[in-house]
Amino acid sequence: MLRPTHLELGPPYQIDGDTVTHETRYAQTADGVYIAHQVVGSGPVDVAMDFHAFAGNVDLIWDEPDWGQWLVDTTEFARLIIHDRRGSGASTRNVPPPNLETRAADLLAVLDEVGSDAPVLGAAASTGAMHALFAATYPDRTSGIVWNYPR
Repeated sequence: MLRPTHLELGPPYQIDGDTVTHETRYAQTADGVYIAHQVVGSGPVDVAMDFHAFAGNVDLIWDEPDWGQWLVDTTEFARLIIHDRRGSGASTRNVPPPNLETRAADLLAVLDEVGSDAPVLGAAASTGAMHALFAATYPDRTSGIVWNYPR
C-alpha cells in the first residue's frame, strides 16, 4: 500500500485577523490503513470531532455550511482534531466499511499520532456511538463527550 503524502490545503481561514490554515496528514493503523486527519488551533483542551461518513472529508468539511464556521470557531479556544473514516474522504479507500470497534481503534491511532492524551470527543447523531464505545474502552483517554442529536 502506498503511503499518501500530506497536502497543503486552502483557502486559509481567518480568525480574529490571524490566518488559520489546515494541513492533511496521515496516521497509519495497526492493519496498515492510512487515516487522514488535520489538527488546527491551539488551546488548553483538545477536541476530536467525528462526522457522518457522507460529510467526513477533512479536505472539504471546512466549506460545509453547517460545520465550517463551527470548526473555525472551535479553533479559537481548542486544538481541533478531525479525521476521515477509513474507506472515505482522503483516508485509504480500498477497505471494507469499518465497524464501531475498528473506528475506535482508528481514532486511537490518530490521537497517538498527534499526541492527544484525553480529548473531548464531539459528534452528531449516529457518529456519537463510536465515541461512546471509545470512552468506555479507553476511559483514561477521554475527557468528555459532546453528542449533538444522539438519535
